[in-house]
Amino acid sequence: FPVEQTNVGIRRNRKFWSVAIPYTPPGAHWDASVFYTQQKFDGFLDRRAVGLQARLLLPHSSLTGIVDYDVFYKSLNTAALLGTLQLPDHWNVSFDAERRNAPVLTTRNALIGQQFLTLTQYDNFLINALGDTPSQALSQISQDARRNTPISSNYSLTATRPLGQRFQFAATASAQKLGATAAIGSTQGQEATGLELSYQTQIYGSSIWRKGDFNVLSLAYSKTASGKNTSLGLTSRVPVGGSWRLGPRLTIDQRQLASDGSKELSFVPSALLDYQHGRRLLQFEAGGQIGKRDLKLQTQNTTRYYVSLAYRIGF
Repeated sequence: FPVEQTNVGIRRNRKFWSVAIPYTPPGAHWDASVFYTQQKFDGFLDRRAVGLQARLLLPHSSLTGIVDYDVFYKSLNTAALLGTLQLPDHWNVSFDAERRNAPVLTTRNALIGQQFLTLTQYDNFLINALGDTPSQALSQISQDARRNTPISSNYSLTATRPLGQRFQFAATASAQKLGATAAIGSTQGQEATGLELSYQTQIYGSSIWRKGDFNVLSLAYSKTASGKNTSLGLTSRVPVGGSWRLGPRLTIDQRQLASDGSKELSFVPSALLDYQHGRRLLQFEAGGQIGKRDLKLQTQNTTRYYVSLAYRIGF
């Protein structure tokens, strides 16, 4: 019985069961597992799927594949392929290619954006208020579940390489897109995002200013439906004595918004000071944001400041 909110306890109107069979040949470099799962919500079949997960482990590479197929809706919920490869001259390359329903296709997705809290309420409305037959109501609920479940695709490629003993270089290129959803009743659908691209490079350095420090210099660029964004960031983690650590950070963002063609430049400095002793952590953070947005007829200036104090205990 899945629990999504711990403050409401166990609800027996949603339940699932699953069985998996793993197989690892003796002395082989691969293993695989197949599974079958079924889930019900309010007495309605919510999800019925079969899947496969397989791994290939070689001395200088690895490959993992995952497939999840809903046999009730005849829809591919997840197809993912992840791999790593060690190349000459200390280069490491990894990739991730995924195509999935977002979220996983279930009958309960028909309630997204609706005023009903359960499938029983929605089913009663279709039968009593709209005059559908039970079979017509079930068909409508299944169609709405499909319409409320867009398809997402994500692809990324990452390359890393150490630069001496104290530095490491990393670069990532990624692309993603999200499909459209249809309008249902008074609920508006969402448009597809199209292909969104992002690029990021990072240089990690340790023990630069003093022994035990950790520093990250990052440069990122993205082009999405909302506009273009370029970001430069510097983050440090410096020991200042005993169990005290100081973390100054600075981020510079430049955005070009597609909605109105405006450009926005912002500086976000902050500093984090923390003290850790055993399972206890004391944190103090202060920062702000200084921004400027150029519109066609005016300029907007933004200034924000914040401070926070936190005490955490681990169990």
